[in-house]
Amino acid sequence: MLAEWGLDLMIKDIIIYIFGILASLLFVFLIELRKRLFAWIDSHKNSASQNFLHSIAEEAFSLVEQRMKGENSVKKFNFAYNYISEKLKTKGIQINSEEISAAIEKAVVKHNKWK
Repeated sequence: MLAEWGLDLMIKDIIIYIFGILASLLFVFLIELRKRLFAWIDSHKNSASQNFLHSIAEEAFSLVEQRMKGENSVKKFNFAYNYISEKLKTKGIQINSEEISAAIEKAVVKHNKWK
């Protein structure tokens, strides 16, 4: 009878260890899945922000071309920059100044390409 108790306890211990290992593996898997999900969400959010930035830059360029004919390029650039910054701020999007400048330049190049 003692041998049965010993064997029964040993089987229970093995089962507990197996469940512990499985739970640990599941925990590691869920952590990795969470990291990948957040990275995916961030990349799509950044992509949407970039698309919005470029569409606003084209809008700003068109507005500058219509309202500021005859003005120098620095004034035009500053107007477009401020316009874009305000639009981004109202949407709660934070983008650094280099990216805004690059979006303006891209809109100008795109427009000049079609001239």
